[in-house]
Amino acid sequence: MAGRFRLIGQSDGSEARVYVPKDKAHASKPGLVVYTHPLEVGDPLLIFFNDENGSPDQNVNASGAGTLLGIHNGGDVVQWTPTANIGAWVFNSTDQANTGTRSIDATNTRNGDLATFDSGLLLNIGDYSAVRGYIYITSWPASGNKQFEVGLSQGGALAGSKVLLSSYIDTSVQDSWQLFEVPVVDFGLQNNTFDSLTIDVIDSGRGSAPSAYFDDLALVSAGTSGVKRYIIEPPVGQDWVINRVKWSAVSTSNAIKYNEFFGIPALTNGYTFSFESRGTVRQTFTSKDFYSIAQYPNTTLDIISGTASLFEVYFDIPQEQQVLRGDLNERMVLTVRDDLSGMTRFRASAQGFARKDI
Repeated sequence: MAGRFRLIGQSDGSEARVYVPKDKAHASKPGLVVYTHPLEVGDPLLIFFNDENGSPDQNVNASGAGTLLGIHNGGDVVQWTPTANIGAWVFNSTDQANTGTRSIDATNTRNGDLATFDSGLLLNIGDYSAVRGYIYITSWPASGNKQFEVGLSQGGALAGSKVLLSSYIDTSVQDSWQLFEVPVVDFGLQNNTFDSLTIDVIDSGRGSAPSAYFDDLALVSAGTSGVKRYIIEPPVGQDWVINRVKWSAVSTSNAIKYNEFFGIPALTNGYTFSFESRGTVRQTFTSKDFYSIAQYPNTTLDIISGTASLFEVYFDIPQEQQVLRGDLNERMVLTVRDDLSGMTRFRASAQGFARKDI
């Protein structure tokens, strides 16, 4: 004799029911669809994104480029020696330019193509904080694996690890120049020296290779970068579950305008929101205005209008979708790359909980 029972959720009254498959092959095997969910407990977490000095204030002027050692700018000025090791690279194209009149044309490259920029010098990694440049994407198909990889090498041999440029840019932003800046620590150099920069192409799967121009490639001298990074990260031995990030700004604008950024004109380089693990950037989102923020799901924009308006943006993360693990050096990073001093106030905070054993 079959027994009857009802399994009802305590909070919302939802009731479990027998699932009957629609396809004929399995219709004779109805049953409950179940899963177990670990009990999550922890200490409430409410923290601000802070810079290296512990300040949460992001209404700063971060538009400076820093002290740069030029690598290549399309040949407007003679810098490092470029070589098309493999593929159809054009190092003095006049089709596009971020500055000057020329740039590096990588619009006809294919899978495995490689370009090298040789300094002719042995450089000390400790003298530089980042590799920066500008990219103008004309096409970046979503099918397959499409990438530009950047690496540092010495004597023709890779000196560390290559990085995927897509982790530092927004590949959906096309037909306009966008800044990228890769910290030198992300290259994982095995020694303290290098002499050249490499860019190569990955094109696997359906569709064509990514197509882009590069300009103003440079090394940023240590301690001079104009960008400001604001970080949240758990200490080693802790896991943080983050379920909401909130931005709060005070500005003189009295309306949410799609082509403004928290009440100031649209940004030039863009404000970035990155996810990092083990010192490697996994993904980056770039915003230059409110439209580029509002296009993403789970975002809410609000304003308390007045003489000095309060702008609020919320990014809600489904339960347990974003866990920062201290043992893996995981973090969320916000990077200011423009002059935001026109805001009266600008901060970002995160809400969640720090897991604990029971």
